[in-house]
Amino acid sequence: MRFDLAHELGHLVLHQGSKRNRSRATEQEAHDFASSFLIPADGLFAQVVGRLRLDDVFKLKTYWKVSAVAMVERLYQLELICEWNRRQWLIDLSQRGYRTSEPDGIHPETSRLFTEVFRLAREDG
Repeated sequence: MRFDLAHELGHLVLHQGSKRNRSRATEQEAHDFASSFLIPADGLFAQVVGRLRLDDVFKLKTYWKVSAVAMVERLYQLELICEWNRRQWLIDLSQRGYRTSEPDGIHPETSRLFTEVFRLAREDG
């Protein structure tokens, strides 16, 4: 959910007022925005020491509160893993069922702002 929201925020920020249809390039721009927004390169570089293993992905995803698949893609995007690792890890994650749901996913977040706005709206009738 976090990644989907960041992806849509990317469209708002990058493509505001754009008459372009949702092309593959437009979707990739929003995807890249979401990755950068949720997993900043500097922060991730500071955490990566030595050669990464798939087990490291599970630790990193928990810290950054993203899916394992999103973490693998970000690691590849930042050239912290090679294409072979990316491919093998995505196959492994798919076989474990991580493409559809993750057994140790994060608890859905709520917005304090929306909660307060709705509370005030109810008070005002």
